[in-house]
Amino acid sequence: MEEEIKDGLLLFGGTTEGRMAIAALEEAGSTYYYSTKTGEQDVTLHHGIAVSGAMDADAMRRFCIDHDIRLVVDAAHPFASNLHQTVAQVSQALNIPAIRYERLYPDIDADITWIDSYNQLPQCLPPAAVVLATTGVQSIAKLKPLEQHGYTFIYRILPRQSSIDLAHAQGATDNQLCYYHEAGDEAATMQRLRPDVVLMKESGVTGGFKEKVEAAVRIGIKVVALRRPATPTYFHQVNGQHGLRLMVEKLMPQFYPLHSGLTTGTCATAAAVAHATYIVSGRRPQQVPVVLPDGETIHVDVN
Repeated sequence: MEEEIKDGLLLFGGTTEGRMAIAALEEAGSTYYYSTKTGEQDVTLHHGIAVSGAMDADAMRRFCIDHDIRLVVDAAHPFASNLHQTVAQVSQALNIPAIRYERLYPDIDADITWIDSYNQLPQCLPPAAVVLATTGVQSIAKLKPLEQHGYTFIYRILPRQSSIDLAHAQGATDNQLCYYHEAGDEAATMQRLRPDVVLMKESGVTGGFKEKVEAAVRIGIKVVALRRPATPTYFHQVNGQHGLRLMVEKLMPQFYPLHSGLTTGTCATAAAVAHATYIVSGRRPQQVPVVLPDGETIHVDVN
C-alpha cells in the first residue's frame, strides 16, 4: 500500500540530473514521488516512490491533485520539451511552484554548425553524406525521410531491447544501428565508422557533448548540433544539487527538517559580486549569482 504523503513533492527524472536530484532529496528523509516515462532507469529510492508512465496534462493534473503535490521538480532531458511545457502549464494552473533542474552547458564551439530543427539539416550536409546520428532513438522518424535524398544514416542508440524495438518500428535496419555503451567511447566509434558528419543534440556536460565534439574535430569529422529548446519562463531554474536543495528549502520549507547554510567563502564571494554590481550599475542587487567550484551557479540573497 502506497504511503500517504501530505504536501507532496513530484520529481520528473530518467536522466543523470534525475539521479543527482534523488541524492539531494534523499538527504531530507521525506517521502516524494519519482516519475519516469518507462521505469527502466536503475535507481535506488529509500524515501522516493517510483511512478512510471508518460503523463499528459490531464493525467499530471489529476496526479498532482490526488497526491497533494505542493512542489514539482523537472529534471528530465533538456529535449523533453513537451514534458517541460506540460509541467509548466499544469503547475501554473494549479498554482504549484516548479523547479527546472538544468544541465551545465559548455561554451559555444566555433567548430560546430548549429541548427534549430531537423528541417535545416539538408542545408548542412554534403551530397551523399554518411551521418552518425547521436540524437537518440526518438529522432529516427524525423531523420528517416532524408535517406530518400541520398544520405546514409547510422543511428546510435542505447543497447536495450525497448530502444531496439522502437528503432525498428521507425524503419531503422540492424545494419544502421550502433550502440552507446559508456562515456568515452565516442572517439573509437567515430574512428571505426568514419562518417562524414556527426549529428548531436546540445546535451550539456552530463550528456558528454564536449567530449563528442572534441573527438569528431580531432578526427576531422564535421559536427552539426541541434540547439536545446528554451525553458518555459514559469520555472525556477537551478543547475546543480546545492541550488536544488536551496530552492526546495525556499519553496517548500517543510521538506527538509534541517536547512542548509552558506560557507564563509560563498558569502564573501556574494558580497564582492554585489559590491561590483553596485559600482558598475549604481543599483543594489537583492540577489547575486555565485559560481561554485564544480561549475554550478547558486543565487544568494544579499539584501
